Amino acid sequence: MLSPAPFIPSRAGRLRILQIHSRGMPLADDVDLERLADVTHGFVGADLEALCKEAGMLAIRDCLMDLESALVDPEALAERTRIGARHFQQALKAIEPTATREFFLEKPNVRWEELAGLEPVRRRLLSNLELPQRFPELFERAGIRPPKGFLLCGPPGTGKTLVAKALATELGLRLITVDPASLFSKWVGETEKALRQVFKKAKQAAPCLLFFDGLEALVPVRRARGDLDSGASERLATQFFAELDDLVEIGEVVVLGATNRPDMIDPALLRPGRFGFTIWFPLPDHRQREEILAVHLRNLEVDEVDLTELAGQLEGFSGADIAGLCQRAVVMEIERFAAESPRQEKAPESLWRFRLTRATLQRALEESSISVAAQATEATREDSDADLPGM
Repeated sequence: MLSPAPFIPSRAGRLRILQIHSRGMPLADDVDLERLADVTHGFVGADLEALCKEAGMLAIRDCLMDLESALVDPEALAERTRIGARHFQQALKAIEPTATREFFLEKPNVRWEELAGLEPVRRRLLSNLELPQRFPELFERAGIRPPKGFLLCGPPGTGKTLVAKALATELGLRLITVDPASLFSKWVGETEKALRQVFKKAKQAAPCLLFFDGLEALVPVRRARGDLDSGASERLATQFFAELDDLVEIGEVVVLGATNRPDMIDPALLRPGRFGFTIWFPLPDHRQREEILAVHLRNLEVDEVDLTELAGQLEGFSGADIAGLCQRAVVMEIERFAAESPRQEKAPESLWRFRLTRATLQRALEESSISVAAQATEATREDSDADLPGM
């Protein structure tokens, strides 16, 4: 029997609860309760009370550390204590929201600057997510709903998962990552129950970003499900469609799905209103490969290396392949540096001699190869494009 879901207050409710629990506290001028209400998604009343108490304890600790005398008058301590925004920020790291407890939910820290060659994808995603927030009246006047489901297609290693994390960072949303393999169970009904829990937690943590990696494993095309699964795949697909349609109605959860086999996904999932907006991640072109190389080598001193020339030799490499090439080259150079440097030489000044050379990059390139999966996926793109919406 499922336990009843806790009552999750809205933003206005969280603000009112914070005002109640902090009304007797000596708050500093930089404390913004409205901003705290914005970032405390999934917090119930008890969580917010604990947050205020933890912030108060942190402020008292800081005040005690500043006082010279070990014997402190409580009244003097109360007069000197001020609870600032930094105390609430530290307390947020210690308080886990009830609505998302026992569930994988993260607040990623991946910046778009770390993703090279994906600027067109960034513009397309952000425009479709920001425009409804900036001009909701226009969408309402037009009588259309903004897209909430996005399918990310492309070969392995082209940055689909990193884009999901960067998007959550850019929009200030929490990210719920779902691996379909973790949902499956040999017990009848347990898989559908796990799927319901995923969507329930997403609703409680809203606004958030729900990311399904390897979507083709969760809702495969009907002909690929086989005839011996006793209807389990059909029940799971039906449950997924129902939960997804209900989630889209709420409108506060952005759903992303990633796949490198769009031809294996049930077409019913790709209709408008579900994953009706498809974004393809192609293998990087020459300019994008040069940008990826610059990102991965930005912290190194590079001798006699022409990134434009090197990018021309990496035709067919994915972003992950290029990252692997740079990693291999750096390890080779460190091995050479360690062999040539005296064992007793540990001074930081000795590190100035470390350089990544063109010869090392060429040796690493000779030992590298294009991902077989990336080649196979790129070859199937032409067969899938005609069936995918939103391309």
